[in-house]
Amino acid sequence: MHVRDLEVALGDIKTLLEASGAIRQAQDIANVLESIEGRSEQELTEFLGSLRDELSPVLKHVTQLRTAGLDEAQFQAAFSALKEAKLQKPMLLQIAEKFIGSVDTSLPKDKILKAISTHFFVRVYERDSREMAKRATPW
Repeated sequence: MHVRDLEVALGDIKTLLEASGAIRQAQDIANVLESIEGRSEQELTEFLGSLRDELSPVLKHVTQLRTAGLDEAQFQAAFSALKEAKLQKPMLLQIAEKFIGSVDTSLPKDKILKAISTHFFVRVYERDSREMAKRATPW
């Protein structure tokens, strides 16, 4: 099986999504199709292997950030490793989307890193404020 077979299947899915009014999902498929352009003759297993290799830094950093939970020391270690990795913006965006949930794709790299850090500290603040509320005694 070749990448062209995947392109045909994704093209059909995109057409169905457009016909059903799922424009955003159709655009996502279009983005995938655009990213695999020029690889039609490549074996699918070879392509998927290279894709896995490209995405493994994303998975590594997302796992480290999530594993940190609300532990600031662990988060700082994971965040430092992320900054030192000097990843390209598309990978950084993928990490941010998986960790935060959504992120403005027009942000520069330093602002994406700031959004990741801010998300962590907002979660810590929310936890601490809940704890303080539990300890508060009504008059």
